[in-house]
Amino acid sequence: MGEGRNNQHSLSTDVPMPLSSALGGLAARGALWSAALIISRQLVNVLATVILSRLLWPKDYGIFAMPAAFTGFLAVFSELGLSGATIQRRDLTQRQLSNLFWINTALGCILFTLCLVAAPLVAGFYGRSELKLITATLGIGFLAGGVGVQPSALLIRQMKVGRLFAAEGVSQVLGALAAIVGAFLGWGYWALVLRAVLAPIFLTGILFTVSGFRPGWPRAGQGTVALLKFGGYLAGFGAINYFARNLDNVLIGKVWGAEPLGYYTRAYFLMMLPVYLINGSLSRVILPALSVVQKDKERFGRIYRNSIQLVAIASFPLTLGMAVVAKELVQLFYGPHWATVAPILVCLSLSAMVEPICGTIPWLYISVGDTRRYFFWGLIATPLTCVSFVAGLPWGPIGVAAAYAAVSVVVLLVPGLWLAHRAAQLPLRPTLLGMMRPLLYALIMAIAAWSTRWMLMTAGVPWWMVLIGAVVVGAGVYSVLLLILQRDILAQAVTTIRQPAPEAGN
Repeated sequence: MGEGRNNQHSLSTDVPMPLSSALGGLAARGALWSAALIISRQLVNVLATVILSRLLWPKDYGIFAMPAAFTGFLAVFSELGLSGATIQRRDLTQRQLSNLFWINTALGCILFTLCLVAAPLVAGFYGRSELKLITATLGIGFLAGGVGVQPSALLIRQMKVGRLFAAEGVSQVLGALAAIVGAFLGWGYWALVLRAVLAPIFLTGILFTVSGFRPGWPRAGQGTVALLKFGGYLAGFGAINYFARNLDNVLIGKVWGAEPLGYYTRAYFLMMLPVYLINGSLSRVILPALSVVQKDKERFGRIYRNSIQLVAIASFPLTLGMAVVAKELVQLFYGPHWATVAPILVCLSLSAMVEPICGTIPWLYISVGDTRRYFFWGLIATPLTCVSFVAGLPWGPIGVAAAYAAVSVVVLLVPGLWLAHRAAQLPLRPTLLGMMRPLLYALIMAIAAWSTRWMLMTAGVPWWMVLIGAVVVGAGVYSVLLLILQRDILAQAVTTIRQPAPEAGN
């Protein structure tokens, strides 16, 4: 009896968030671990891509991307936004956490079943019989992924990013190694399927080991409905945003076929690298930090503005530089038979300029608990993005990429930031002004890098020397401008995050 009472008590206690007085040290350590995690994960992805692109063909990537577009839509519902609820909710109990775990687990089983049912439909849509088995196999990842949602969210909530680093790093390496072995054995697109299935299985097993999370049995009446409502709007946004992220793949695959789709997906991969590196490194630290200080608007605003300025400082030169040396980057990462990727990458690099900035918008909505407005922003942004895909489709992957870039830069950026700032009760003007100087420095850098590239190409030097020269000159110019004219920003950002906030009630 005593053991049962102790177990009942443990399941009803709160799942703590970090105290704001301890936020500085945790954020500093978390930022380092998070940066290490993202950089190492993307390094694994890049190395795997360099190897696999020389073992596989554009058609292999295109065939894999066809069912992946469908399973990507289902993946939106594997979390149902409940990881965000776990991270943001200040008064979360063990019983609520257990309920969320079982909900995510049940969703994983449902999504796996949907993959089995829909596999013939996906194959019929593209007119490729091999997609039936691929779609059904990809569904296995949902079984493991649903089980791992809450252990991962718990680590982020408690800013134990080092443990998450271990789990995700090991699982990514194992998945990549499996794909490389499969490609060496001549399995073609099945090597990519193998990686997509094994990585979440490895991740979930390691997460349970490093998180210490052990769910109790589900119970009604624990306040779970409110968490479902919070997460439901996030899932709703994800479902809508799916079309903005994947309709381009569906349309290109349907109208232009597997090989053009393969070229497009490889350009998109390179385009998203800065987003994964920059936003991924910060989001796992900034989002819980903003959630802790959400009632302190002055500090809340400073943390966000300094964070988005760091995003701008890192992302603007990376994306503009990518556009300048697109041809050489494709040669480096993929090899000479992927040259068609380069012009697509140039167009996508323009949208990549604003992708990391737009990636900070959910930080505001989620940290203040206003996922409802976030959902309605998706109702505005997604149709505009989808229209751009359709408008550019007659010109193939390049047309889709160019139309997407135009809508992202010209139409969506400022309205998206304005609505998010309004939800968080923050002024927009200081945020925009903080990004102006990094943008100017990045443009100067791009001009210097382009001039260097042109002179080296005119001199007839090898492509790899052109790449090195343009990168060295561009990085040097940008570093000098940053150190001379804006050297205080890093110190300001670190000071802002580390500064203790007053405890509630003080």
